[in-house]
Amino acid sequence: MTILLGVDVGGTKTHALLHDLQTGQEALGVGPGGNWEEFGLAGMLDSLRIAIDQAGLRFGSGKIQPAAAAFGLAGFDWESDRTSISGAIESLDLGCPFVLENDGILPLWAAVPNGFGIAVSAGTGNNVRGRWHNGRSGRITGNSVRNGEFGGASELVFLALQRLSYIWTQRAPAETDLTAEFCRLTRASDLGDLLEGIIRERYIILSSAAPLILAAAQNGDAIALEVVETCVQELALSVLGVTRQLQIEQQSFPLVMSGSMLQKSPFYRKLFTTAVHSFLPKAQMQLLEEPPVRGALKMSAHLAEGE
Repeated sequence: MTILLGVDVGGTKTHALLHDLQTGQEALGVGPGGNWEEFGLAGMLDSLRIAIDQAGLRFGSGKIQPAAAAFGLAGFDWESDRTSISGAIESLDLGCPFVLENDGILPLWAAVPNGFGIAVSAGTGNNVRGRWHNGRSGRITGNSVRNGEFGGASELVFLALQRLSYIWTQRAPAETDLTAEFCRLTRASDLGDLLEGIIRERYIILSSAAPLILAAAQNGDAIALEVVETCVQELALSVLGVTRQLQIEQQSFPLVMSGSMLQKSPFYRKLFTTAVHSFLPKAQMQLLEEPPVRGALKMSAHLAEGE
């Protein structure tokens, strides 16, 4: 029995997938979010244990001894963190070699046989990661608006609220349906009350409000459309930046799209595709169809094969 383990550690959930190479048997375990930046290394380990133990129980073989494992971790953004995170994973006593990567690379492995190309994610936040045959890797910081990286739902809401502030201070005279939508969402009496409430933390508008912005943009709201197009353009620029790091901006390459904004909104995906092709006409757009944890499983298979 040769068993592989792939693990996807996110901010809200952790998936652990076991696969028997001989029989094809699989078992999925689910744990809570384990982003170590948010929950600490102890919290990360708790989420890993829960997900891996659950997968083992569902596999039905008691304690599992994998031949290789791969971990895609949210929050593993810098090489300086590798030693501490790897040390924590070693305390799980899996008894096998493992590979550790940022979770942003998992969709690429899940969708592309050799794992070469670029993965772009636009979910709550945004991420772009890539790897190529020449051994180069590329990435953005993954640090959202603080580093000028836009494209996810939280950045979309951030820009929309910024535009509403422009309107209230009369830096921009345009009207928008977003005022009424956000006031309805928070029960604010008017735009001034909305902005004051957000600043004083009486009102909170979460990334889950992004569909309101997308719907308004689709209906022709000029401000909403400007916000969406800004996010799309910036996300496409992030992809362009990663192609430059990989030195493939003139080549054909797979671009794997994941995250709720790209996977659930054809409108957003179409705008993004158009923006990417304006910079990179040879980009081969692919929508992720497999769960990202399957990318971790493929990484563990490559490790087991010595590739």
